[in-house]
Amino acid sequence: MDDLHIISEDRDVLITVKVVPGSSRTAIAGVLGGMLKVKVAAPPEKGKANRMLASLLAQRLGVGVLLVAVPLVMAAGFLWLALAPEGTRSRAVGWRSGFYRVAVGAGVPLLLAQLDFARRSVGVRECLRLSGDAAADMAAIARAYADVRGRRPALASPVRLT
Repeated sequence: MDDLHIISEDRDVLITVKVVPGSSRTAIAGVLGGMLKVKVAAPPEKGKANRMLASLLAQRLGVGVLLVAVPLVMAAGFLWLALAPEGTRSRAVGWRSGFYRVAVGAGVPLLLAQLDFARRSVGVRECLRLSGDAAADMAAIARAYADVRGRRPALASPVRLT
């Protein structure tokens, strides 16, 4: 039987995880070649398997999902995340803060993309390095999207964190 390879740095504990997406069930399957082998039922598409992995590890470790998600993003070096400021059903008071906390914690930039229905255009606005000052960063995001109009502008949420 293999031993789990564990690296301890300051207050962090690092382990390598081998993920097997699309399994019949979600479970920790043991150790394989020094790595923690985890089977997840979610398919390897659109981050579903990563979200399920983060949720399982957070539950087993008794910590918040963000404590697990940030290292996953740091290991990958990037995070693809799509936000719909118009919301899916109704106008909200602002943007949920999870994307911001993960990006700042992992030190990855935000690539601000647009779907401008008024101009019928799709594109990239800019690549924004977050400063950690939420108010200033959200103001920069608001400036980048000031002239972009979504499909349902009446449902667009204000660019601020809730």
